Amino acid sequence: MTEELPIRAAERGFAPEDIIKIVDKGNMTEAMGRYGSQIRYTLGNNTVIVDRFGTIITCFSNAPATNALPRGYFIPF
Repeated sequence: MTEELPIRAAERGFAPEDIIKIVDKGNMTEAMGRYGSQIRYTLGNNTVIVDRFGTIITCFSNAPATNALPRGYFIPF
């Protein structure tokens, strides 16, 4: 996990167990990001992004109402 992830996750209302649950039970989609290939895990309108090295980059909500910055507050399952 990146150094910034715990801070950003906490600011957005994600607990460590939420991140684990999203990766374990979420729908996996391969994608191409700004810095190369990624895997995105989505569960309950929440997303966790992992880079090609297996490092968790970020987590956020996909809810349309969270498009304002900072976007992506955790949506309970």
